[in-house]
Parts: sequence; structure tokens; C-alpha cells
Amino acid sequence: MHGNQRLSGPCQTGNGRKVIMDKNQLRKELKSLRNRLSKEEVAAKSSSICRKILATAAYRDAGTVFAYLAFGNEVNIDGVISQALTDGKTVCVPVVTGPHSMQAVKLNSLNCIKEGAYGIRIPQGELQAVNPSGIGLVLFCRSAQMRLKQVLLTIFCCAVK
Repeated sequence: MHGNQRLSGPCQTGNGRKVIMDKNQLRKELKSLRNRLSKEEVAAKSSSICRKILATAAYRDAGTVFAYLAFGNEVNIDGVISQALTDGKTVCVPVVTGPHSMQAVKLNSLNCIKEGAYGIRIPQGELQAVNPSGIGLVLFCRSAQMRLKQVLLTIFCCAVK
């Protein structure tokens, strides 16, 4: 989907009314809902999600984990990153390398992170590219899902091999 294309189906509102939302408008609405969560709610949900990820076979079997560095009220998966490093796994994170490009770079420690443009956390120091073909687990954030007026923080684990 590109630009202002419409979502393929209707969204159910809390009052039972069906509406068609523009993809960008939906993102804006979900971000707004996510940002209303307290820091305590985000921390508790993030901790629960990290425990669930660490218990998966996909995590256990991965030698290299591609993760994101949470921003704002996104699900914070620093617990997974820390454990992966402790477990001797290679951890890589995305770094913007141009207007429309990103690269997976190795993260050696959570202590090697600085605040970049717009407050986004990025690795500091010399960046070492990671070959994407060696990545065994990708963790990425979906902003939120609405279900009966309740905001759920969700994260998806998918083994890429």
C-alpha cells in the first residue's frame, strides 16, 4: 500500500459503526492511543512481551537477532536485546543510511546507544554491517491494535529462516 490508499476492509468502531480509514489516518489514531498509555503500563506490557519472546523456539534457535530500539511508547524490547547479548547471540538493529534506506548493524551492548535525530536511539561508534542472510529472528513493532476500545501493545516474532 502506498500513499493515501484505503485499507482493504472496514474498521469496526466502538459503537458498531463501520468506517473506511486512510492508512495514514489509522497510523495517526493508533499512535495517539499508544501515547496515552502511562510509562508504567508500557513498562509492564513490555516486560511481559519480552518474557514471551524469550520463551519461544524462534528466539532459542536464532544465532542472530534483528531488533529495534524502542522510541517513545513503543514496546521496549531492551530486555530481549540484553538477554540475547548475554546468550552470545549476534544482535543487530536498523540504522538509517540514506533518505530511503536502512542497514542492519551489529549492536555490542545496550551501553553503546546514543540519541540521534528526532530522539531516536541509535548505536554509537563504528558501525559494523550484518549480512541479512544470517538473521534468524526479526523483531519489529506494530504500533498498536484496537479491540473493544482497549489498546494492546503487540509485537510479532517471525523466524526468517
